Amino acid sequence: ISADKPIPLVVDVKFKKADSESGALVSGATFGLYLGYNDTLLKTFSDDGNGNYDSQVVKVEGYFDDAAMAAGGLYVKEITAPAGYKLLTNKINIPVTGAYTEATVNVDLGTVKETPYSGIVEVQKRDARTNTALTGNDISGAVFKIQEYSKTSGTYQDSSYTISYNTAKKKFVSQTLYYTPDNQGKFKVIETAAPNGYRVAAAQEITIGANTTTFSLNFDEPPITGAVEIEKRDTRTNEVLSGDTVSA
Repeated sequence: ISADKPIPLVVDVKFKKADSESGALVSGATFGLYLGYNDTLLKTFSDDGNGNYDSQVVKVEGYFDDAAMAAGGLYVKEITAPAGYKLLTNKINIPVTGAYTEATVNVDLGTVKETPYSGIVEVQKRDARTNTALTGNDISGAVFKIQEYSKTSGTYQDSSYTISYNTAKKKFVSQTLYYTPDNQGKFKVIETAAPNGYRVAAAQEITIGANTTTFSLNFDEPPITGAVEIEKRDTRTNEVLSGDTVSA
C-alpha cells in the first residue's frame, strides 16, 4: 500500500442479511473485516439479533489512498454461517475511495443474501407384501401432502409445498423444500389416499442438512387382505354339511 504519509482509514460497515428465498432477515452469522492486500483480520462482528450487522467503528492504521484501495483495500467475509444456511465464500469488497481522513466513513452494503439448506423428496411406492415397485395404474388414486414443522408451535402443520407423480422417474417428486429458522429443516411426508386395493402407508419425517439434496423414501403399501370361508350344504335339504367348511 502506498502513500506519501500514513493516512488512517476509519470505517463503520453495516448491512442486513436476508434469506435468498423468503427475504426474511437472518441472524446468527459471524463476519470478519479484513485488510485486502494481506488478508489481515481486523475485526469480527455479528448481528443485533435481528439480522442487522454492524462492524462498529474500526480505525485501520496505514498508508491509504485510491491506489492502495485498488491494490486490495478492505473486504468483509463470512466466517460462520447461521444454522441451516450455506457459508458465503465470496469476499464483499468495501467501496471506499477519496475519503482518507480521520473522519469515519460509513459504508452501507445493503442486503446480503444467505442461501438456506434445501432438498427434494422422491417417493417410491411398493407393495409391502411382495416388495415390488408400484407404478402406472398400480398407483392410481394415491395422494401425498407435505407438512412443515414449526418451532413456534412445536407441531407439524400443513404447508404450501406440493408433491406429485413424475412419469419419467415413476416416483412422486416434491417441490424444493427450504430450511427456515422456524421449520428447522424438518418436514413430514404423509399419504392421504392409497391406490385401489391398498391401505395408506405410514408417514415419514425428514430433516434437511448441509449435504442432503435428495431424500429417496420407500412407502410400502399394505395390500387389503381378507379371509374367505366356504360353507357346504346339501342341495336337497339345505343342511350344512358338518366338517366341510373350507377357509381360504
